[in-house]
This record gives sequence, C-alpha cells and structure tokens, in this order.
Amino acid sequence: MTKLDELREWAKLIVSLTEEPPVEPPIVEPPVVEPEPPVEPPVPPIIVNPPLSEWTRPEPIPRSDYMAIPTGIVQEVYISPAGHENGTGTMSNPYLTLDHAFQVIQNRAFAVSVRFKRGGTYVSEKGSWFKSGNHFYDLDKPVLFSAYGEGELPILDFKGGGFAFEGSLTKKIEGWYFQNLRIRNGGFFIWDNVRHMVWDNVHIEGAGLGYNISGGRVENPDINFGFAILNSSQQDCPQGGIFSGAADLYIDNNLAQRNGTGWSHRNYYLGGNNLNQTKNVTLQRSKSFFNSPVDGHGGPSPHYTTHGYIDGLNIIDNEFTEVPNTSDSGCWGVAVDEGRTPDWGQEKFPNAVVTGNKISYTGNQNISISAAVNPLIGWNELHINNSARGIGLPGKPHQASDYFMATARVVHNKLYVPDDSIGMVIDGVDAVMEYNQIIKQGANAKGIVKDGVELAELGTNTYINQY
Repeated sequence: MTKLDELREWAKLIVSLTEEPPVEPPIVEPPVVEPEPPVEPPVPPIIVNPPLSEWTRPEPIPRSDYMAIPTGIVQEVYISPAGHENGTGTMSNPYLTLDHAFQVIQNRAFAVSVRFKRGGTYVSEKGSWFKSGNHFYDLDKPVLFSAYGEGELPILDFKGGGFAFEGSLTKKIEGWYFQNLRIRNGGFFIWDNVRHMVWDNVHIEGAGLGYNISGGRVENPDINFGFAILNSSQQDCPQGGIFSGAADLYIDNNLAQRNGTGWSHRNYYLGGNNLNQTKNVTLQRSKSFFNSPVDGHGGPSPHYTTHGYIDGLNIIDNEFTEVPNTSDSGCWGVAVDEGRTPDWGQEKFPNAVVTGNKISYTGNQNISISAAVNPLIGWNELHINNSARGIGLPGKPHQASDYFMATARVVHNKLYVPDDSIGMVIDGVDAVMEYNQIIKQGANAKGIVKDGVELAELGTNTYINQY
C-alpha cells in the first residue's frame, strides 16, 4: 500500500467515527379506529289501512237514584193464600185477596209495603184505579208491591182492568215501586202528572197492553216523567208490550215478545210529545222477539218505533229478532222516523243514538231513520232478509211539516247482505260513513247505494264476498 492509500484509509476511519449513527424511525402504532355502527335502514312510517278510528262507542246509560227499590218501610201489609178477609195484614195474620190489598192502599197516605206470599195466585175481578183526588203519594212516602217467602213469584191475576194511575193538574202521583211479581191479564195505565215509578223483575202476560204510559194532557206542563222498567218482560199482549209518550223513560234488560196484532201494535212504541218536547228515552240491553205475530211470525209493525219529538234517544245494545224471511215486510227492527199527521206538530229527534244492536231478519228493513238531527248509527250487526235493506236514511218518505234530516253518522256497522238485498240506502243525506263492513252473501248483493248509485269500496268501508 502506498503512502497515499494509507492516508485515504485513515481519512475514511476518521469520517466513520465522526458520523451520527443512522436513526431508526420510531415505531408508531396505528390509531384505533372504532368501526362505524351499522347503518339501519330507515324505518318507514306506520300506515294503518284503514286509519285508526277516532270514534267512541257509547256506553249504556247509568241508572238514576230514584230507581233503587226503597228499603226499611215500617208499615208492611201481608197477603197470602192462607190469609182471610178478617185478618190484620200482619205476616202471622195476613189478608187473603188482591182487592183487599187495594183497599188498604186507598186508605193510607204514608209509606207502605204490600207483600204477596210467593207461590200464591191473587185474583182481582176489576183492578184498581188510583187517583190523586183520593190520595196523595210522593217519593217521601213510597208504595212498594213485592214478594216474600220462598218459591215461585206470586201471580197477580186480573179478570178485568189492571193498575191505573191518574194525577191531575194540581196533584201528582209518584213513588210507586213493583218488584218480583208476575201479572196476568192486566197491565199498567198511567195518565197525567204521574212520575217516578219503577218495575223490577215484573213479568206481564196476556194483558191487553202491557204498559200504557201517557205523556199527559197537553194543557199540563208537568208531563209524566221518570219511569224505569228493569229486568222485566211483556209477553202475549195483543195491543203491544210498552206504549209510552213519557219523558225520562228508562228500559234496561227487558224482554218483549209476541206482542201486538197489527200495524199499530208493537213490542215497543216509545213516542214523544211534539209540543212539550219529550226528553231522554232509553232502551238498552233488552230483547224483542216475534213482534205482532202473524202465524207465529212478525206482523206488519216494527219491533221498536219512535214518532213525535224526543231529545236524547238512546237505543243501545239490544237484540231484535225474527225468523229469516218469514216476517211481514213492515216488521222492521228499529224505526226512528216520521209517522204523525202535521197537526201533531213538527217531528224531530235531536241526539239520537242507535248503537251496538243486533237486528236479525226484521221485515224489509232493519233500521229506518228520518227527522233526526245528525244521528249516530254505529256498531250494529245486521242480518238482512232477502230483497230487503239494512239501513235506510231516510227509511221512509220525508213529510214537509217535519224536520229534514240533512246529516248522519254511520260507523262501525257489520251488515250481512244476501242476494238481491242492499246494505245501506242513503238518499239526500250527507252521511259520514266509516269503518262499515259489508259482507255480500250473493252475487247480486249491493253494499252502499247513495242517491241511486252503488258506491265502490269507499275509504275505510270494506266489502267482503262470501259466496
């Protein structure tokens, strides 16, 4: 090696000793990246078809305080088949006859309970007419006819007449109660200024007319009002079951069947006084079978009829039934409509409710409504006869002297429509129709016919074919 080469090597060594060692790059951990949450698909809006209903089904009307049967009446009179006319009327020494019981009542003007021994039959040859001119009764001095002992209900058998009550322009009769009785061949006639009477578990058979509760005289401003018929029945009464023109009439859990013989006689005729403008009539949770029977089937009268003027009509949760395709064409189920001549005054029905009823095979129309102020017809189940219709709005021609029904609410009804029949017929009425179900049972069945034209499925109303 030359001197020059040696110097070069020493120079490389010196440079190597003075150079910085190479720096390794730092180890950097990658950042922790949280995974993105899975993206949920957007939740579509809940679409209910039909939309949720905003309609509320009416509940049955509660009972009033006066309808409670009085208890604790100190004066009690007992009647028994083992009694005798010279008895004292005590339980140990009872009277014998129904007529004797009437005599006792006629002579008293304080609270009294007349009690009939169960299992007995008590006959009256003429009935009794209670008039306010002879005695005065009020709610503070109630009269109660009822039963005692064990066995079958006592039978009050009238060979003529029945119970009759007549007030006057200046005196009233009120506070009479009847409970746990069977009554044959006689009913109740109520006329003029009579109020607050209750029948509970009272069963009338074979009377000419079960109940005739008049609205009172036109000149008497205090018309009859405050009557309750509870848990009772009227059967085989040729002139009808219940005939009323009174206000505050309340019928609950009643049975009426085979009453009436012609077009004017019905299981229920609950009219209103056109001039005094009757208020608050209720028929609920009751049954009506075989109205105005002809050959054992419904005759030419509706099961239920209202004429006149009633503000506050409630027909709720009842059952009206005939044998399929056998009743007279006029044997409708419910008729709230015009039926009086113009001299009676305007017929009108504000606040009318027909809901929750089951109406089966009643003539050529199940429900007829006219002269009502925006009525509510809802939650009814209708079984329609052949060649008939379920709901008629109006159900009969309008009379010029009466209120013209311009609007109605028809909701949540279920109609079974056979061949050649129509679910609803609506003429000239602006009706709100929602959530009705039309079940067609034949190819020629029609659903909703408005102003002569059948509507296709409309909004929340549905058609179902079952044939």
